[in-house]
Amino acid sequence: MLYNVVILNVIRLKYFLIVVLAVLFLANKPAFKNSPPGTIPLTDSLFIDKFPVKVRDYIEFLNSLRYFYNDQLSDSLKKLPKYGLTPADIDGLTQHFHGDSLLHQRMLTRTWVTYSNDERRYDVDFHLKSTKFLDYPIVNITFEQMRYYCKWRTDMVMLHYATSCKTEKQRQKFPMNFKYRMVKRKEWELTISKYFHEIQRPENQKNNAERPNNMIRPYYYSKKRSFYYDVDNAAETLDNAVVTFNFKWNSSVRIGNISYFKFEEPMDWISFRCICEILPEKNVK
Repeated sequence: MLYNVVILNVIRLKYFLIVVLAVLFLANKPAFKNSPPGTIPLTDSLFIDKFPVKVRDYIEFLNSLRYFYNDQLSDSLKKLPKYGLTPADIDGLTQHFHGDSLLHQRMLTRTWVTYSNDERRYDVDFHLKSTKFLDYPIVNITFEQMRYYCKWRTDMVMLHYATSCKTEKQRQKFPMNFKYRMVKRKEWELTISKYFHEIQRPENQKNNAERPNNMIRPYYYSKKRSFYYDVDNAAETLDNAVVTFNFKWNSSVRIGNISYFKFEEPMDWISFRCICEILPEKNVK
């Protein structure tokens, strides 16, 4: 009799553990099968960029401003259906709008450039003028430019979903309401914690919170990495004009800390990345 009771309790415990594990699995399961373009999961409602924004991404943004995107188009896109749009629909829409040359000029990243006659001018950043910099993080960028890029990207991804999904059922596989925005400090610290094993730190790391000495270099895709952050590459601007750089790690006691300082002006070693936040759903048109 006692043996049967023990067996019964073991079976009950086994099924209890199965239920607990199932609940934990569902709690950690992403809300969507595919992350929003360019991102990886951080929480159920937050997806952070794999890479900092690259020069190639920013050039695409600039070309859009030059030829068709402006604030009026952005407002019109919000009134469109969230699925079932055809290329003809998009063509018809864009024919009514033209690029904003003043906005395009305002969004160009700039830096001091020395020309052959030793003349120095505050001119368009040279990273935008050569294909060899396409995979470099975008630098010399203002806080206003970062935020407007996030707004544009939100519109473009929403448009991508609306044209690639033909039915409401297809559309529901992706976020209905979301926005790309700047990363908050707590979100960055969560990212560092979650993707700690992906971070590349120099062998002889020398961190100085007073004078960071980051030199930008390109980021290339690798099957071995899902998150790209090298502490001696470009520092990254967060929301509220906070800049994060480096990650000081003491391997002997396994303790690390992130350095921060206030963003004051564009620099040739400061970039940024976006985070996509899933917002409460609205009525689908």
